[in-house]
Amino acid sequence: MKHFIEIFGMAIAAASVFSAPTEADDLVGKINSIAPYLGGQNQVYISLTNTTNNALPDGSPGGSCSGQFAFANMNDVFFKSFVYPLILLAKAADSFITLRTNGCFASQYPVIVGVDYTPR
Repeated sequence: MKHFIEIFGMAIAAASVFSAPTEADDLVGKINSIAPYLGGQNQVYISLTNTTNNALPDGSPGGSCSGQFAFANMNDVFFKSFVYPLILLAKAADSFITLRTNGCFASQYPVIVGVDYTPR
């Protein structure tokens, strides 16, 4: 029962991330590439194509982040369990996805904190 409550709590937290309204730091487009970088760092970099408002990688409004990829840490169990599978689905379906970002990694890459992908 305790395990069920923990999973249920994580599902509710993930649902609130996925259903948040569009924000200024959102990046909307199709997944162009998914570039995992292991090398002891367990990072993944995502680039978009067909973006709106010249968002990454075509220009920048990723806020103050200047990189052409968005970033996520694969050591984050919530990202790996709830967000990354939706990124893979969007890539496989060649459909639009919203990457929700907050802050920059290495002063360059927008940090992915959630996604919005339809159909849910």
